[in-house]
Amino acid sequence: MNAIVKFDAVTDLAAKYGLDASAFVLTMKAVAMPAQHSDQELVSCLLVAHEHGLNPLTKEIYFMRGKAGIQPIVGVDGWIRKCNEHPQFDGVEFEEHRDGGNITAMTCRMYRKDRGRPISVTEYLDECSAGGPVWKTHPKRMLRNRTYCQAARMAFGFAGIMEPDEFQQWQDTPEPIALESADPRDGAQLNIKGEARKRPASGAFKETGGAEKFNALTAEIESAATLDELRKCYDAFCLDGMPWATFPSGWARLLQDAYHYRMKALEQDDNTDEPLADQDGLIAAIEESLAIAGTPDEIQEIIDSNADLVQRCSPENHRAIAEMYERAMQ
Repeated sequence: MNAIVKFDAVTDLAAKYGLDASAFVLTMKAVAMPAQHSDQELVSCLLVAHEHGLNPLTKEIYFMRGKAGIQPIVGVDGWIRKCNEHPQFDGVEFEEHRDGGNITAMTCRMYRKDRGRPISVTEYLDECSAGGPVWKTHPKRMLRNRTYCQAARMAFGFAGIMEPDEFQQWQDTPEPIALESADPRDGAQLNIKGEARKRPASGAFKETGGAEKFNALTAEIESAATLDELRKCYDAFCLDGMPWATFPSGWARLLQDAYHYRMKALEQDDNTDEPLADQDGLIAAIEESLAIAGTPDEIQEIIDSNADLVQRCSPENHRAIAEMYERAMQ
């Protein structure tokens, strides 16, 4: 730590918040950093907080580990502060969209002094409500926060930071998986070039009910209960060695992705019923994560990321973890 406290970003932030540099670093590590991080990652996060002028101690900005390393997360208070401090900020308006009395979407219009028209962003509830329980209890507030953050990014070009729900959706998006086999029947990616048959054009395909066929086949793939059922889907739409031959190339690649991920899920099913070996270790890790979680979204992320492991715990430990979650959400 002796080396870290000498960085200008550390001394500047510590002075700004009236703390000794060492005390500031310890507090930063406790309230704004993921449980496991290196000194280099800590310094990088401090530089980001310093650059954006946001207070990590009050969680205007904090940091979570994601797919590509540690990601800066800015809560709605941080986005509001950045907008209010921008010299061109000239106000904001919200518009609710409803269907039969139920809110379905919200539009945020953000104004700049140097623009003749506002920047407008609309977010839809059905695309956002998977973010956690708070979306079920406070949908209007959460939609307002989401549209504000996205409009702020578009209006002022705030880059390199995410709002909490955006981060969660990014984590939930499947990453391409390295494939051991080059055979599409084993889930490998498609090589469209040099195929024996010409695939239909996308426009004509949609005009002849192609979208409905695609949706039905995707549902059939995702509901396959065994590998044999899954491969029957593949075989039924493979002609002259071309997987999903009756579909345009882009649509065929999407079907192959669905096929691949369902195959991997079915292959892993045989291992999911085994009792977890280190259940005490899991409980300790969850307890530590909940202790530093600062928002309902962070707590929901902990719940979701550990769901499969918790299912493999004994009934007693399963109840203990459920009680921990309930206390954390109160």
